[in-house]
Amino acid sequence: MVLTCTLDHDYIPHVVEQPVLNKWSWFIPGMGFASDYCMSQKISAVSTSKDALKVSRLKCGRVQCPNCYEWWISERVFETSVKIMAYSRAFKKLPLAISVSEHPDTVTEYTWQDYQKSFRRMYRRMKKRGIDGGYRVFHPYRVKDSIKKELVSIGVINGSGGYWKAIRNNALNLGSWYDYIKLAPHLHVIGFSDWVEECTDTDIVIKNYSTLDTVSDVVGHIRYLLTHCGILGDDDSSKPTMPWGIMHKFNMNEHLEPLEILDIKNQVAEAMGLVYDQYKDKIVMPAPEEKKEDPYTWLPLYSFRVYSAETEANTNAFLAWNISPVHEFINNVINEYLDKIEDPSIPNSEKHVFLEDLPDPPEGLTLVYTDEVE
Repeated sequence: MVLTCTLDHDYIPHVVEQPVLNKWSWFIPGMGFASDYCMSQKISAVSTSKDALKVSRLKCGRVQCPNCYEWWISERVFETSVKIMAYSRAFKKLPLAISVSEHPDTVTEYTWQDYQKSFRRMYRRMKKRGIDGGYRVFHPYRVKDSIKKELVSIGVINGSGGYWKAIRNNALNLGSWYDYIKLAPHLHVIGFSDWVEECTDTDIVIKNYSTLDTVSDVVGHIRYLLTHCGILGDDDSSKPTMPWGIMHKFNMNEHLEPLEILDIKNQVAEAMGLVYDQYKDKIVMPAPEEKKEDPYTWLPLYSFRVYSAETEANTNAFLAWNISPVHEFINNVINEYLDKIEDPSIPNSEKHVFLEDLPDPPEGLTLVYTDEVE
């Protein structure tokens, strides 16, 4: 027996139409707005002597935030530079700085799906021209020629660089940074090749700029590219940096010894003016040369969550003896933090005890302000 199914309407495949992207569809790092809570002061720790609270600042970490974008860039500079230098050491090849773009007249009606197809066309063309792969950084814009001339004429620019710094500073006092730029999507590639055949007379233009000879060259070039890469939407889900070709499947652990990888990470961090923390496997700010002696021993607020999970009595036991206005104040801070942590209706960005929301501290309680940013 054959079962049949009759539809009482014609089947129409569901097709999601993507919007055509224009120059206002993207933003560049740091050229948006900070979150409401960014740089707010929060209570981060309690002294074991039970008479002091540590106050630090909270960052939102958003790429569009003027306060946070530089660290967002630094994290990606480190990650990308380490992989580039690892490949360079493993295969004894120097990376190249390359640009590739389609003719600007062809991208005026592109959706994001069209851009992805364009990237694949450019990858194929680069391979035909001798480029085996690397990391690409997407730039949706170029500075208008008229703007370049005006910036040079007022003495803001010396040479060919520095336009984007002038744009960040709104050197011409224009209404928006978008007034400085035009839509001209292109890729910058930190790539590897034994030879590169430049191409300037076809639909896709490929230019080989220079060889990146040192770790500092690689770090500086990637940092500069990321200062004005294109971010689509509210975050970096559009992947402004992406490996392709030979770098897509490259695993440094299969080609280098652990000590070689550690050496590369240390060199990259040093070139960035930072320190690589081997135990946290991330870059950190260098310790100040003259660190002030801290008279307090601190318990981070988050540690009370662990105590509370083990037994409800631990938090109260911490402040059980010699109850005073100071201890009561600290107890309220701890309990407010624990209540926020356990409340699923509170966004993670608000699961902190903000200094501005607290009453005036009682006499005898010390607030220790730090430069720490979390």
